[in-house]
Amino acid sequence: MWYVKGELGRLKGMEFERRVRERFYAYLGRLLRKARLIETKDLVFILEKAEEQGRISEEQFDELLRLDLVMEGRIKATNKEVVLAVDVSYSIFEEDIERTVSRANILSYILGKEVIPTVVGVEVEEGMEALAEEKGVLLIKVNE
Repeated sequence: MWYVKGELGRLKGMEFERRVRERFYAYLGRLLRKARLIETKDLVFILEKAEEQGRISEEQFDELLRLDLVMEGRIKATNKEVVLAVDVSYSIFEEDIERTVSRANILSYILGKEVIPTVVGVEVEEGMEALAEEKGVLLIKVNE
């Protein structure tokens, strides 16, 4: 029975990630003007160049490819240009927040731009909203 619950949870998570990626503007567009998804092929090009220049390691390269979404645009309230490094997880735990901060820091170093670590999820463990605020992570809780 545990196997079935685990597989069902994994499938729910995969479906949620797919939905957020396909409809990213519905989830994140209200925060940004001129929001644009940075496609994986474009991100790979940027990362390969950074790795060739010795600015990031192979491990950092691989870690950044695990981001679910990378978006750029201007914050509606301030018109400031930013990049969102987005991890999508059905359930958000401390490790999701920590991982997103690390990835955003590496991406900011490469791009030379402000990168906001962002997590999107349905279930948020107790205390995670406070931790996200403390770490400067944008946490978006979605009602399914």
